[in-house]
Amino acid sequence: MKNYYKILLFCLSALLLLSGCSPKKSDTLGATLAEFRDRDTVFIPTGNAELDSLLQLAAVAPVDTNLAKLYSDIGYLYSNFDYEKAKEYLLKLKSLSEMLNWNKGYYLFAFDYTNVINAEGLTDSSIVILKKALDLAKAEGNEDQAAKALANIGNCYNFKEWFETALSYYNEALTYFEKREDKIKMAYIYNLIGLIYDRLEATDKQYEYIKKAVTIFKDEPDDIQKAHVFLNYAVALNTKFELAEAEKYLLEAQRILLIHNARYLLIALTLNLGDNAMRKNDWTALERYSKQSLEYALEFGNVAGYCIANRALAYSELFGKQNFIKSENYVKEALETAGEYNLPIELLKCFYTISQIYSAKHDFTNARLYEIKIDSLSRSIRSDLVVRTINEMEVKYETEKKQLEIEKQKITIAKQTQQRYFFVGGIAVLAIILALLWILLRQRNHRNQILAETNAVKDKFFSIISHDLKNPALVQRDAIQLLKKNVTVWETEILSQYCNELSKSAELHVELLYNLLNWAQVQTGRMVFQPTTFDLVAGLNTEITLASEMAQHKNIEFITQLPEDAIVSADRNMIATVVRNLLTNAVKFTPSGGQVTLEITAGTGVARNAPTRISISDTGIGMTEEQIRHLIRKNDVRADFKSAPTKSAPTPGTANETGSGLGLIVCKEMLEKHGSVLHIESEEGKGSTFWFEL
Repeated sequence: MKNYYKILLFCLSALLLLSGCSPKKSDTLGATLAEFRDRDTVFIPTGNAELDSLLQLAAVAPVDTNLAKLYSDIGYLYSNFDYEKAKEYLLKLKSLSEMLNWNKGYYLFAFDYTNVINAEGLTDSSIVILKKALDLAKAEGNEDQAAKALANIGNCYNFKEWFETALSYYNEALTYFEKREDKIKMAYIYNLIGLIYDRLEATDKQYEYIKKAVTIFKDEPDDIQKAHVFLNYAVALNTKFELAEAEKYLLEAQRILLIHNARYLLIALTLNLGDNAMRKNDWTALERYSKQSLEYALEFGNVAGYCIANRALAYSELFGKQNFIKSENYVKEALETAGEYNLPIELLKCFYTISQIYSAKHDFTNARLYEIKIDSLSRSIRSDLVVRTINEMEVKYETEKKQLEIEKQKITIAKQTQQRYFFVGGIAVLAIILALLWILLRQRNHRNQILAETNAVKDKFFSIISHDLKNPALVQRDAIQLLKKNVTVWETEILSQYCNELSKSAELHVELLYNLLNWAQVQTGRMVFQPTTFDLVAGLNTEITLASEMAQHKNIEFITQLPEDAIVSADRNMIATVVRNLLTNAVKFTPSGGQVTLEITAGTGVARNAPTRISISDTGIGMTEEQIRHLIRKNDVRADFKSAPTKSAPTPGTANETGSGLGLIVCKEMLEKHGSVLHIESEEGKGSTFWFEL
C-alpha cells in the first residue's frame, strides 16, 4: 500500500509537469468553456459549513474568473485536511485560468498547489511550477508576483537544505520588497534568512537578520507571524547567552500564540523555554517546560519534538535530581523513537546524552562505546552533507555552464551582425562597430567572471572532499593513541570491540579514498579509456575472491554462474572496478544467511552480435521505487534523503556498514565510457539486481 501511494504521487507530479505546457485550443473558447462547465454539477456535502457554501456556489457559478477564485478558496480549505481534494480543485483552477488567459489564476494555483505537494515531499516538482510562475511574472513585469515566487522557491531550496541556493532566491526577493518599501514582507524575508544562518551556525548573521525583523514587527499588531519572529529572536539571544532578554521574548510569543490558539507552534516555544532554563541551570523549570512540550508533541504527532522533550527530561533528572535510572529511561525512549523514524541528528544527540549519563555514573566503558557510535554516525552524517553539497554545486555548475553557452551564442550573433554592417560603409557603420566592440569586451569580461566563479565552485567542492578524508584519518589516529594508552588496562572484550570499530573506520576510509581517486581521475580525464580484448571470467578472479571472503565473513552464500569464458572488448581495470563496487554493495546490504549471485552470460564474441551480460543480485534489504528513481538520476546515484521530511540519511548496511555513496557514481560514469548503462531492479525487503552489458 505504501508503494502504491508513492506511485500515485509520482503520476500526479508527472501529469502536473505535462499540464504546465500551453493547452491545446478547441475550435472556439465558448465550446471549451461549455465542456468545462459540466464538471461541477454535483454537490456533495462535507460537513464543513464554509466549504459546503463554496462548493454550492461553484456548482452553479458561470465559467469566469470568479469561478476560478472559488476553486482557489475551495482548494485552500481542503488543504487543511484532504490533500487529494485540494489538488483536484487547484488543478481545476489552473486549467480554467489557462483557458481564460488569466495569469493571476496561475499565480494562485502555483503558490497554493506547491504548498500542498511540499507537504508530501515533492519539492522538486514545486520548484518547476514556481519557476514557471516566476518567468511569467517577469515577462509581464509583475514585480509583486515575481517577489512572491522568488520567496517560495527559496523556501523549497531551504526545505531541501540547499542553503546557499535558498539564500540567493531570498536576497533577490528582498530587492523587490525593499524597492516597494514593503516592510512586513521585508521582515518576513529577514526572518527566513536568519533561520538559514542558524542552520549554518553563523550566529552573528543569524542575530543580525532576525533583529531586523523584530525591529519591524515590534510596532505591528499581535499575529502568529509576529510570534514566530519573536520566537526565532529568542533562539538567537539564547545562543548569545542573553538569557533574560530571550525569556522575555519567549513569554511574549507565548502570549500571542495563546490568544490565537496556535497550539501547534507551542511545542517549539516550550522547547526553547526549556533550553533557556537549562542554560540557567534551572532544572525545575526545565522539567515543567519539557513535560508541556511532550504533551504538545503527542497531540500533534511531532516526532522530533517528542525526542527533544524526552532528552530534556533526561537532563532534568540527571543534573537536577541525580536520578540515573529515570534519566536513562527518558533518553532511551528518545533513542528508540529517533531510530524508528530515522532521525540521524536526533540519534546523534541521544548518543551524546547517554554517554554523559554513563560518565556521570563512572561507567566509562559504556561511555566510551557510545563515543565510538557518535564518531561513526557523525561520519555518516558528514558523508550525507558532502553528497548533498555536491548535488547543489553540480546544479549550480550546470546552470552556469548553460549561461556561458548563451553568452557564446550572443557573441557569435554579435560577430555576424558586425560582418553584415561592415559592408554598409560610412561613419554610421564605424560607430556601430565601435559599439559592438565595446559590447564584446563587456561580454568577455562577464564570461571570464563566470569561469572564475565556476572554478571557485570546483575549489569549494574539493575542499569539502579533503575535509571528509581528513577527519576519519584524525579520528583513527586519536583512536590508535587511546588504544596504545589503555591496552594494558582495558579488558579483552572491550579491546576486541574497540579494534572492530577501528577496523570498520579504516575500511570506510580506504573505500572512500579509492572511490574519490577513481571519480577524480574520470572527471579530470586522467583515467584514460583503454579498451582491449580479454576473457572477462579470468579477468575477474581477484574481485570474485574478495567478494567470496566478504560474504563468508557475514555468513552469506556467494554463488557464481559463469561460462568457461566470455570474450569482451572493454577497459579491463574499469570493468574490474565496477564489478568490485557492485559486489561490495550486494554483500553490504544482504543480511546473514542471505545470498549474493554473480552471473555472466557470454555473448557471441567481440563482434557484438549479442552482448555479454554481467548481473549481480542479492537477497538483501532491497529498495523502494523512490530510491531507485534517485539512483538512476544522472550524476546523482545516491538519493538526497534530506529533500523531504520522510527521507533519511544514507541507508546503512545490514551489519551497520557505512559508505560515501560515490561507488555507484564511479560505476555509472565508467560504464558510460563503454557506451553501457547500469540497470537496477529491486523490491523492498526482497533484494536487488544490478546489471549491465558489454
